[in-house]
Amino acid sequence: MVVGTEVRPEKPVKLGYQPALDGLRAVAVSAVLLFHLGVPWMPGGYLGVSVFFTLSGFLITTILIREKVVTGGIDTRAFYTRRLRRLMPASLLVIFGVCTLVAFGVIADAANLRREILGALFQVENWVSLLGGQSYAQLFESPSPVAHFWSLAIEEQFYWLWPPVVTGLLAWSIKGSEPLRRATWVLCGFFVAFSLSVPLTLWLWSPDAVYFASWTRFAEILAGGALAALLSGKKPPEWVRWIGIPSLIAIAALCVVTPSGRGWAYSGGLPLFALLRWAWILSLQPEGPVRSLLSTRAFVAVGRVSFGLYLFHWPVFVVLDASRTGLSGIPLGVLRMSVTILITVLSYSLLESPIRERRVLLAPRQLVAYFGAAFIAIVILTFVVVAVPEAEEAPRVLGGMRKGVTSVTGGKEATGGNGAEPTVIAVLGDSVPALLIQMGSSSFSRTDVILSIGAQFACDGMVNMPDARALRSNHFRPGPECEDWTVRYPRVINQVGLHPDIGLLMVGFWANFDHYVGGRWVGPCDGLAWYLTDLKKRVQYLRSQGVIPVVTIPSWIGLESRSMWFASENPGKRSGCVRTAMKGFAARQGLTTFDLAKRFCPQGPRRTCDATRVDGVHVDSAVAPVVLDWVIDQTLDVTTKERSHAKNSLLVKRP
Repeated sequence: MVVGTEVRPEKPVKLGYQPALDGLRAVAVSAVLLFHLGVPWMPGGYLGVSVFFTLSGFLITTILIREKVVTGGIDTRAFYTRRLRRLMPASLLVIFGVCTLVAFGVIADAANLRREILGALFQVENWVSLLGGQSYAQLFESPSPVAHFWSLAIEEQFYWLWPPVVTGLLAWSIKGSEPLRRATWVLCGFFVAFSLSVPLTLWLWSPDAVYFASWTRFAEILAGGALAALLSGKKPPEWVRWIGIPSLIAIAALCVVTPSGRGWAYSGGLPLFALLRWAWILSLQPEGPVRSLLSTRAFVAVGRVSFGLYLFHWPVFVVLDASRTGLSGIPLGVLRMSVTILITVLSYSLLESPIRERRVLLAPRQLVAYFGAAFIAIVILTFVVVAVPEAEEAPRVLGGMRKGVTSVTGGKEATGGNGAEPTVIAVLGDSVPALLIQMGSSSFSRTDVILSIGAQFACDGMVNMPDARALRSNHFRPGPECEDWTVRYPRVINQVGLHPDIGLLMVGFWANFDHYVGGRWVGPCDGLAWYLTDLKKRVQYLRSQGVIPVVTIPSWIGLESRSMWFASENPGKRSGCVRTAMKGFAARQGLTTFDLAKRFCPQGPRRTCDATRVDGVHVDSAVAPVVLDWVIDQTLDVTTKERSHAKNSLLVKRP
C-alpha cells in the first residue's frame, strides 16, 4: 500500500550511507555493555539506549521524508517489510535460544519468565516491566534473559505508529508554501508535548513509568525526527562540525557521573539529554574531526553489528555468571564478551545479513508467512517449555518435638543431649532465614532444638514498611501476603507446646535499599532510625513474652553479586552502614548478637561471598545445611548464660 499518491518506487528509497552513524551506534552499544558488565566507572552506561532512540528517530524520519519527496508517496508496506527483515531474525533467534536453555535447565524457570518472553514477542516488554507487579522475592531470582527487550519494544511501537503520522503530516504541510518548514515546526511541537508528559507522568505515576512508559521515551525518538525534518533538503553550516567534540565529551562524562536507578535520568531529564544527542548527530553531517573518528573501520564494524550485540549480550551475561564459570572480574567479563561477539558475528553473517540484504530471496508475502510461522511456533514453545513454577513454602516447625506436639515436617519427640527438653528457637525474619531453612531442612536431624519458623519470604515484618527503590528504579513494597510482626510474632510465640526460649531476629537486609521516608528517598548511610525504631518495639515485645531476643548482624553483600543490579549502587558501602547501625542498636539495647558475615562472607566485602548464591544475599543450596547448623550453634552459644539464668529464676514460663 502506498499512502499519498499512486507512485511506487521500484526500490526502497535509501538514505545515503553515513559511516559515522554506525560509529555512533558503536559508542552507544559499548556504553550499555560496560554498564551491564558492572564496570564501576560507568554507572550511567544505560544512557546508550537513549542514544539509540534519538538516532532511530532521525534515520527513520529521514527515510520517510526523502521517500515522500522523491516519489510523492510513502510505501508503508515496504517500510514494515524492511523492519521485519531488520528486526525479526535476530529477535526470534534470541527468544528461541532462551526457550531452549530453559528446556535444558540452563536458565531457571523463574516465575515471570513466560510473561516476559511473551512480552518480548508481542513488543510490549516495557509494559510488562512496568505493570508486571515485580515482587521483592523476584528481584533476587536470576535476572530475566529477555528483560532488555523493553527498549526494543518502545522502538517497535514507535515504528508501527510513525509512518502513518508522517504521511498525514506531510500531506497536510505540503499545502503550504514551505511544506517541510511546517512539518519541522509540527515535529518540534510533538517533541515538546511528549517531553512535557515526562514530569506529568512522574507526578501522577512514578519514576518507573518515566523510564518504561512508551510516551515518555517517545520524546527522545521524536528529537531525532525533528532533526531529520530540519535537515531535510538542507546542508547544515560548516561550523556545526565543531559542536561534535564538546557533545561527545559531555555525553561520555554523563555516562560516567550519572547514577543508576535515580537522579536526573529518572526525574524528567532524558528529553533534555536528547538535545545533546541531537547536537551530536547534527555535528556528524559535515566533514569534521568527530565524523572522521567515528568513521574509522573499528567503530563502523562494531556499529554494523550493534543490534545483535545488544540482543545477544544480556542472555549470555545471565547464563555465564560467576557461579557457573567460577570466574569474576575481568576474566568473567572477557569470557562474556568473547561469547557475545562470537554469537553476534555468526548471526549477522549467516542469518541477519542474508535476509536483510535479500540474498535470501523472499517476496513480502513469503517473508510475512515465514516470520509468522516462526512467531507462532515460538509462542507455542514458550507455553510448552516455560512453566509457571509453584511457590515452595518453608516448614513451620523443624527439629525434635516436645511431648504432645506433632511436627509439620515429621519430626519426632526428643530431648536434648542431657535429657532436657530441646530448646525452642523462633526464627524471625525475611527470605534470608526462610530460604536457609527451606534448603537446609531436607537433611536436618537435630534433636536438641526445635525451630519454630516465623520467617516469611519477601517480608521483613516491619509495620508500615515504606516503599523501597531498586537499582532500575523499580519501586516495591511487601506484598499483601506479608504479615507485619504484630500479627506474625504472636502467632509463632503462642503455638501450643512451642513457647520459644529464644527469638532469633535475622533481619536488616531490607535496610540496604533506598526507602521513601519523610517525603524523600534515604539510603542506609543517611541513617536508619526509621527502621530501628520498629525493631526496638519487636525486641521489647519478645522480652515481654519471656523470650530471649537475639539479633544477627547482617552479612556483607557480594560486590559483584546480581543483587547490586537490584539493590543499590555501592553494595559494600551500603551493607557496611547497615552493619554499623545494627551493631550500635544491639549495644544500646543490651542485645545478644552474632555476626552472619563470619560464615556468609568471612573475608569481608569482596566480589563474591563464599556461602551465598549469585544474588550475593541468600545462602547457596549446596552449603545451606552446614550454614543452618552453624546459625543454630551460634544462637545456642551466645545465649548459654541467659538460658541458664532464665531457667534458674523461672523467668521463662511455658504454657
